[in-house]
Amino acid sequence: MTGLIHCAHCGHKWFGYTVNSGRKRKDGSNSKTLYYACGGYVGKGKSVCPRRVVRKEWLEGWVIEKIETMLKEYFGTPEGLEKMHRMVEDEINDMVPQIGKELDQVEGRIQEVKQTISNLIENLTSTNREYVDARLVELKRELAVLESKRLELEAVGAKKLEINRLVDQAVELASEFKTAFAEGTIEEKRLFLRAFLKQIELDPLKGKGCVMFILLPEVKCVNRPFHLTCNLNMGLTHL
Repeated sequence: MTGLIHCAHCGHKWFGYTVNSGRKRKDGSNSKTLYYACGGYVGKGKSVCPRRVVRKEWLEGWVIEKIETMLKEYFGTPEGLEKMHRMVEDEINDMVPQIGKELDQVEGRIQEVKQTISNLIENLTSTNREYVDARLVELKRELAVLESKRLELEAVGAKKLEINRLVDQAVELASEFKTAFAEGTIEEKRLFLRAFLKQIELDPLKGKGCVMFILLPEVKCVNRPFHLTCNLNMGLTHL
């Protein structure tokens, strides 16, 4: 989860942090314990951030357990899957018509501006040249803004229409969850986690954190059914 953990105190990211216990294993190698630690402390010391860590095994286990709970809720039963599809349909019905209406308004204004530009050029004379030139600059600026807005709305509309496809992808990921963590490589586990985990924020002073999950991969959602935030009470450790 390196790169996804942020420090609420100093703003740095948390990274994997290995501590040698001093005890030797039977094979003679050092016994190591894996933690996550704030990059602010690791790189710049206690003047930037306190020396506190969280056990890697514990934090990752907590996150995996919560992801599994979410997957079972939405994808573990036919009822849960039907609930998810209803939420997706509501999202599309709510958002796409609004986008379509605004897009029509923007495209209508684009045509008006283009027509005005055309009329000004056709009626250009030596007498009104200064006015026409100034007006053309204004209209071309407005046209550039409108064209940018149209592209933005088209992209949003296309993204909303992709939600059903992403639901199918999430269902497929859900079915592979246990296999991914039982048999997957470190890289496969990392990629799988990133499909459902947006960010973890840890506060070393308060000893608490907040984990933000993403139920649908690649979708930035603002409504709670898709974007779940869970409080995490952590037993952060002093070393």
